[in-house]
Amino acid sequence: MKTFLDEATVPDRGGILQNAAAAGAPADSAGWPEPFAALIKRIGEQTGFRGKRLYLPIRAAVTGRLHGPEMDRIFALLSLSSLRKRIEAAIALT
Repeated sequence: MKTFLDEATVPDRGGILQNAAAAGAPADSAGWPEPFAALIKRIGEQTGFRGKRLYLPIRAAVTGRLHGPEMDRIFALLSLSSLRKRIEAAIALT
């Protein structure tokens, strides 16, 4: 049975999620989405991924789904500690 975190669905998910978990708190954590955009840009530069290959693993880890609202909105609703816990839980599943 294939899940949303399967290698075929989300290639190299571990590298992206590891980078997301290791990312530091934004300089202005009240100022999402700009810090979110900077975070995604940094993870993309570190992993070499863009677009869906970059966003899907993070979305799956944070929301448990592959589709939904824009990620900056999700990040604005969740605390940084909640985001880290969700990403670390997804890493533990891989």
